[in-house]
Amino acid sequence: TPTPTPVPAEKPATTPTPTAPAAKPTPSKVEATPGVTKLVDRKWEIENHKGTRANRIEIVLDADKLQNSQLVYIYKCEWVYIRVPAKVNSIQVVNCTRVDVDFTDLISSAEITNSKNIGIQVSGVLPSCAVDKSNDVMIYLSRPAMEAMQLSTCSSTGVNITIPAPTPDGDPIELAVPDQFVTRVERRKLVTHPNVHAA
Repeated sequence: TPTPTPVPAEKPATTPTPTAPAAKPTPSKVEATPGVTKLVDRKWEIENHKGTRANRIEIVLDADKLQNSQLVYIYKCEWVYIRVPAKVNSIQVVNCTRVDVDFTDLISSAEITNSKNIGIQVSGVLPSCAVDKSNDVMIYLSRPAMEAMQLSTCSSTGVNITIPAPTPDGDPIELAVPDQFVTRVERRKLVTHPNVHAA
């Protein structure tokens, strides 16, 4: 009798192993630009200083290096206090948030542009100040600056001026700069007045 040929056993069905999803590329970390404080020719460059509410940065320029012809340019700073202890030509604050500038005298002007929550304080003379496209700006004037300063504003809100008290024992007076106006045609000319809301 011929020997039967053995039938090979069937292999158990195997479940295909799912392919793991491709790992997402890790986004490259953008490093913060380090803060800079330097004098280039006649321009003080104070740029990219980033403090916090709990850790505010304080910068005091060297009075011996300050000159009447110099510009102090403050750019992209946050939570910074800056002291300018001697007379310079002008100060510019651009693209800043939560910055306070304390200075003695300016020959020309202080300018604040594209910024918010800014305070400037003068202890001497400030001929003029310009606020452009900025919000919540406080200007603290000395008695000499109060008598002479001219302020111009454009596309700005929340601008206030604080002036000294009329008496030595009084409190400083805070004045709001109008940011709404009413214009009428009178005798073929435009006449503009601040829009005063009744209390």
